[in-house]
Amino acid sequence: SAAAVGVALTSQMIVDPRFVQPRVHFVTIAALDVLDDQSGVAATTLLPGRVGRIYASTDSLYIMQSEVIGEDSATRRTFTKISKLDLTDPEIPLVAVGQVPGRLLEQFAVDEHDGFFRIATTEGSRSSWSNHLFVMAPNGAALEVVGSVTDLAPTEKIYSARFTDDTAYIVTYRKVDPLFTIDLTDPTDPHVVGELKIPGYSDYLHILDEDHVIGFGRAAINGLYQEMQLSLFDVSDPSNPQRVDLYSFSGGRGGRSAALYDHHAFSYFAEDGILALPTTEGYGGEGGVDVFSVTAEDGIEYLGRVSGDGARRAMRIGENLYSVFNGAVKVTPLDEPETVLSSADVPRGYDGGYIWDPWFTITMPDVMFVSPGILMPVLPAS
Repeated sequence: SAAAVGVALTSQMIVDPRFVQPRVHFVTIAALDVLDDQSGVAATTLLPGRVGRIYASTDSLYIMQSEVIGEDSATRRTFTKISKLDLTDPEIPLVAVGQVPGRLLEQFAVDEHDGFFRIATTEGSRSSWSNHLFVMAPNGAALEVVGSVTDLAPTEKIYSARFTDDTAYIVTYRKVDPLFTIDLTDPTDPHVVGELKIPGYSDYLHILDEDHVIGFGRAAINGLYQEMQLSLFDVSDPSNPQRVDLYSFSGGRGGRSAALYDHHAFSYFAEDGILALPTTEGYGGEGGVDVFSVTAEDGIEYLGRVSGDGARRAMRIGENLYSVFNGAVKVTPLDEPETVLSSADVPRGYDGGYIWDPWFTITMPDVMFVSPGILMPVLPAS
């Protein structure tokens, strides 16, 4: 038998987190060499706390965790803790840690460019919301703020954000939808250069090109959200952003789409300027995948709908659009969504809607779907 290597642990050196109050949580980051024939973990890094959001560049991995600091309501504040790990080192070491005030909305509210980490947060409660953007850089083992825009749009909160190399786009909302453009050219001096106020808000921003941004969200009247809407913004002049096209969905306040809260449901195929969105009209209304042409030159054009109940996702394979519903998959030409080329029924879940295990396969012309759970990766047909 192999000889034991290392130091023997005593009972005093072992802690079971199930019996620690308050509960202790850890995040494990593991590296695996997928080209190595010998399976196993090559390196691990352990961080205390719950994992919140994750952002990765080609060189760095950032773990964001929410922390509440303060003993009572008068002193209590929420901070976002940021841990930076080095992905260029096979050992994935923790290299810097920092924190900023406020909560992080989503993964698109963070970004890294030229070694600087950018993050947008909302702080406070409904009556005292404030929004911030911070630019951070490592200083030894500390991730420090080197530039900031603070108290942006008081009493409103961030609904969506997106970064390019030198610009941040931030949407806040309470009664109107200000789209802010923030100049990040100088990391030590970020500043607001433009603002567009329109009714409603965008839940998701998608960069179309360097001069245009797509927004998907809702209209609003007197602070009450209304029907879903698709907007095209011209940001070629950052000091004067403009909405140059708008499509309003039918269904009023009851209209729904998974793309309002999950960016995976927002399917934009840049090569052809085609956008596909799963939607439902109103409360108990018709559903399907709505398809648009969205280009900088021609704006937003509605092409039609792939009808079906419980639309989940849409994906492109070749020149065809594959729309995934609860109970069916339909194939249409990319730019002719109402022409169904073929379809296949799929098992429904135990609740009659979601697609759950067991695994199943659907064979269609030149493609095979394999589903573990509700997501449906696409594999070449064998």
